[in-house]
Amino acid sequence: MARDPVLEEAFRTRLAIKRIAQMVGISHAAVSQWTRVPERHVWAVSKITGIPAAKLRPDIRYYQECAKEPAE
Repeated sequence: MARDPVLEEAFRTRLAIKRIAQMVGISHAAVSQWTRVPERHVWAVSKITGIPAAKLRPDIRYYQECAKEPAE
């Protein structure tokens, strides 16, 4: 399976794979094998990379709902 293009974007940031691995408590090699961000790590990856959770995992409705602006 090919790697998700948004994950490729996240990995392009300086030292992202190493920082992600350290923050979520797994090995650098494990992060390198991801084809998309695992649901349990979406918030951490979003925080490190600045990529919104809804963009990292658009298939998960919860993140889409969180991204919506509150009604005025």
